[in-house]
Amino acid sequence: MATLRPNWTERPGRWMELATLILVLAGAFAIPLVFLRDPADMFRLPKAMFLRAEAILLAGVGAAGYLMGSPLPRRRWRDPWLSLGNLGSAVATAVVFFATVAVARRHGWILLAAPLAAAVVNALLVIIEESNLWMPFGVHSEMPHHLQCDALLGNPNEVGGYLGAAALGCLAFLWARRGEGHTPRWAALAALVIVSALLASRTLTAMIAFAAAMLGMFALTSWKKALRAAAAVAVIGVMALFLVAPFRERASRKLS
Repeated sequence: MATLRPNWTERPGRWMELATLILVLAGAFAIPLVFLRDPADMFRLPKAMFLRAEAILLAGVGAAGYLMGSPLPRRRWRDPWLSLGNLGSAVATAVVFFATVAVARRHGWILLAAPLAAAVVNALLVIIEESNLWMPFGVHSEMPHHLQCDALLGNPNEVGGYLGAAALGCLAFLWARRGEGHTPRWAALAALVIVSALLASRTLTAMIAFAAAMLGMFALTSWKKALRAAAAVAVIGVMALFLVAPFRERASRKLS
C-alpha cells in the first residue's frame, strides 16, 4: 500500500545535494568577480578568502549531511599532490573540486553556465579596457596601458590563462552538443566573446595553450578535423601577426 509520508532517510541527502549545488554555483560565479578596493592586493586575496570560505561551508554541509545519515560520495584519490607551502589553498581547492564533481552528474549544464557568465563579464571588461573605452580602476601613467588591462583577475597573464580555460570549456560543451541538431546560442555567443577577449589580452602563452588544447580535443574524435583546425589556426595566427600592431611589435622584438 502506498504511503504519503516523506522518506526521512532520503531527505538529508537531498538537502545536502541542494546546499552543495548552491555553494558551488555561488563560488563558480562570484570568485572570478570578487575584488577589494585595496591597491595592495585587489584580486588575489579576496578570491583566496572566498575560496576558503566556500570550502569551509562545503565541509560543514558534508559533515552535517553525514551526521544526519547521508552517506558521503565516494571518490578515488590519486597520488598526493598537495604542497605544504600552500596547504590552505590546496585543501580548499580540493574540497571545492570534489564538491563540484559530486553535483556535476545531475546539474552539469548549470555548473557550466555559472562560471561562463562570470567569464563573459571579465571578457567584456578586458575588451573595454584594451580598447581604452573605460578603465574601472583608473589610469596609472607610470604603467604601460596593457599591464593595467586586468579586468577583475590580476594581471594580463592571469587574464589570458583564465580566458583560455573558459574558452576551452565553452568549446568542449559546443562540441559535445554538436550531434543534437541545434547549437545553444548562449554558449556560442559566450565562446565568441571569450575568444575575442583572449585575443585582445595578447597573452601569447595562453593563446598557444588554448590552440593546442583545442586541437587535441578535435584529434580525439577525428584527425582530419584536427588538421583542418590546425590549418585554420595557422592562417589566423599569420594574419594576426601582419594585421594586428601589438602582435607584430612583439614578434619583431622576439626576432631582433
